[in-house]
Amino acid sequence: MHARPILQAQRKNDSLKDADPCGLSCCRLDSAAVIYLDYNATTPVAPEVLEAMMPYLTCEWGNPSSAYKFGAKLKTVIETARAQVAELIGAQSRDVIFTSCATESNNAAIHAALKANPGKRHIVTSAVEHSSVLNYCMALEGNSPFASRSSGRESAPSASPEVQSRLTSAATGQGEGYRVTYLPVDRDGLLKLADLESAITDETAVVSLMWANNETGVLFPVKEIAGICRARGVLYHCDAVQAAGKVTIDVSRDGAVQADYLSLTGHKFHAPKGVGALYVRRKAPFSPMIHGGHQERNLRGGTECVPLIVGLVKAAELARKHLPSYEQKVRPLRDALEEGILGSIPNTELNGHTLRGLTNRSNAMSRKLTLTTLRNRAYSRPSDAGNKRIPTRAALGARYVRRNVRSHQGWPAFRSQTHPGRSGVARLGCTTI
Repeated sequence: MHARPILQAQRKNDSLKDADPCGLSCCRLDSAAVIYLDYNATTPVAPEVLEAMMPYLTCEWGNPSSAYKFGAKLKTVIETARAQVAELIGAQSRDVIFTSCATESNNAAIHAALKANPGKRHIVTSAVEHSSVLNYCMALEGNSPFASRSSGRESAPSASPEVQSRLTSAATGQGEGYRVTYLPVDRDGLLKLADLESAITDETAVVSLMWANNETGVLFPVKEIAGICRARGVLYHCDAVQAAGKVTIDVSRDGAVQADYLSLTGHKFHAPKGVGALYVRRKAPFSPMIHGGHQERNLRGGTECVPLIVGLVKAAELARKHLPSYEQKVRPLRDALEEGILGSIPNTELNGHTLRGLTNRSNAMSRKLTLTTLRNRAYSRPSDAGNKRIPTRAALGARYVRRNVRSHQGWPAFRSQTHPGRSGVARLGCTTI
């Protein structure tokens, strides 16, 4: 046995204030205050969330899978957290699996649906999904943008035949024999249900369509999508990452989205990065993508990260608390921002449907805005901007998020990225809290 001293938890608010974990002083770039307006990409950890996590980062650091009390008692913490996350989406606690992020949740859901229907080799998704869905689908059909990076690598001699086959397919870009239909959207970013109806065939194993677009904020009609899939006997996966904390999510029998699988991640609503969740409907098939120990009821191997799970739960609690007043507080901010952009920047237009979208975002495109205009700002690019195969409109508009989480008053930030194929078109992304 290796004895180690147990660190004492610093639970007092004063210790957190001294560290200034979420104050403006921790958000500096080159000695200047960062103007951060991209809360659809990620959010700062809320002070309440960090405070809830601290005991499990300092003194309660045991392994939940341990046989002795110091670690085993954390199983209760995890199960309590699971019940609270389930409550946020109207589910039962046993229907929630903790993951490391939205990418894992999305991949695991699609993987489970395909494993349950080995004879069906068709997938339906949209051309504007998150890259974690698009790139996985492209890999399955043999068009992974990352295949060349793995070329020439050999699998480990000890790998099983199935794993060796998968690694070889990834390395050569051969895929696994799947056919993928990428549904288009119109100029407002809306999906036509008729296109979905006609795309589904007897060979369709799964439909993977998001709830809210991560760039335009446009909301897909998930209730109708779920109904179509249910009527056609096809499993439906909903990427609800951008919707969480901004719209009511209800997967119950009478809820708005009766999906078979639904993905979430914490860092979109003030939890830390590195933790997510996957809802799996009670009767939906699921086989683990990550094999290991008995964690998550043998559905997802890997030692649970208790501090991150606790942080996810606390953030979900805050999101649920602020949701009733979210719309009325955020919409005037969004409208004022759009008026300012359209009135001050020539040749600017808004992207995405103005009514069928998240309240926290605006999406603008200008042919006059340049990178020089936005110097000394924080830049980044959309998640799938480098994916030349998937056609998208110039995205990433100005986004606004709530201004009602304690000391988080929002750090203005711009991000700009020239759109491939559109000379002189720059994108402006903004979000405040």
